[in-house]
Amino acid sequence: MNRSTSKIGMLLVPLFLLALLSACGGNPGTKVTVHPQNYAGFPQEPVAVAYQVADGDWQWLQPDKDGAYSFYVPSGKKRYGVAVKCGGFFGLASFGNGVVLQLTTEESTEPAAACASFGPFVEAKGHYDVSGVTGAAQTVIYGDIGEFDDTSTHGDYNDLDLAYGPARDLLVLATDASDHALAGKVYRNLDASKPFTKDVTLTNADAPTGTRSVSDFTVPSGWSGSYGVNLLSAGGALTTDKELGKGSQAGGSYEVLPGLTADDLYLVSADAQSGDHGVMQLHLLSGSALADVSPSLMDPWPGGYSVTASALPTFALNHPDAGVQLYQVYATTPMQLWRYTVSKGWLVGAASYTLPDLTGVRGFEGSKGLSGEKMRWTILAVKSNLDVGDYVGAPQMMMFYYNLPRRAGAVINAAGEEGTFTIP
Repeated sequence: MNRSTSKIGMLLVPLFLLALLSACGGNPGTKVTVHPQNYAGFPQEPVAVAYQVADGDWQWLQPDKDGAYSFYVPSGKKRYGVAVKCGGFFGLASFGNGVVLQLTTEESTEPAAACASFGPFVEAKGHYDVSGVTGAAQTVIYGDIGEFDDTSTHGDYNDLDLAYGPARDLLVLATDASDHALAGKVYRNLDASKPFTKDVTLTNADAPTGTRSVSDFTVPSGWSGSYGVNLLSAGGALTTDKELGKGSQAGGSYEVLPGLTADDLYLVSADAQSGDHGVMQLHLLSGSALADVSPSLMDPWPGGYSVTASALPTFALNHPDAGVQLYQVYATTPMQLWRYTVSKGWLVGAASYTLPDLTGVRGFEGSKGLSGEKMRWTILAVKSNLDVGDYVGAPQMMMFYYNLPRRAGAVINAAGEEGTFTIP
């Protein structure tokens, strides 16, 4: 009898402890960790972080002992928001630069907040010589941001910025007078922990190894279309002038540079524009799996799109494509640049979206525009072959001030509207 009673007691003890832990918060819900990044995809120490559960108040979030920014969405709830006030923009600490993500725990618990922040730079310089490339008329050298270009085939380059750190790249192109690449090479694994000198050379041995095609594609009636091809190397060198291929909606081809790796990304974009309206499709192709591309653009927004003007404007969410997964809003004032991503899951069928007010949270004071300032806004309806978790959780890359997932094989469609108003 005593032995039996003892066994029952042993069973009851863990059940009691489980109940006690649950009552004391031992099961706090679903953990969410946000990962702030700078423009190069490196970890970014934020100025401040805030979070929101469902439609509740925004709350200041401190880092844990390991420096991670995590919080819990209570059991029974799924919708959350996280806001990151980023560091200085081009060194301007007073410039408001931030990211807001509003998602569900089913979509992502590890979102990346891609800050338009430019961390420490290292300058590269050296001698260039592309005179060994037949027909070369210009030299272009790319680092992480910006470029050196000259209408000469040899000389010296300087003041080319690379992100601080190891394993950075320089990308060198020899082009003809029409900015078409005749040869190219990625100089890899450069130590940018201090300023350095690197001489670069191209010859006919660095000529493209072949081409891939871009098919003709349909654009909305009365619109003009184009395609362009850029390269983001594994170590961060990014072309911006479509030297690898460009043309109209009639299609064409793009050049395949030698020496590419699986971690290099070709960015093959097709787009159409009409005033402030646009549609775009972007194919991200691994350097080891380049292929022909057949663009297919999504429909534009319905005509007559308008925004309710305010320091925190309201955007209609009436894009007709049932495949839209999320919306992205970019709002710029003279001293603010904020980017918002809101998923269809978070919206739960809402027909509009108002930018959230974060000014009551520590570190976010002054995070909205002022009366009388001009606000430039862009809204994108986005769909992709990636699920929302992959889209917002992948390492991010910056193209101009747009952020995109750095994921080989991704195909991203977006329809955009943009405009300007004076804040009332």
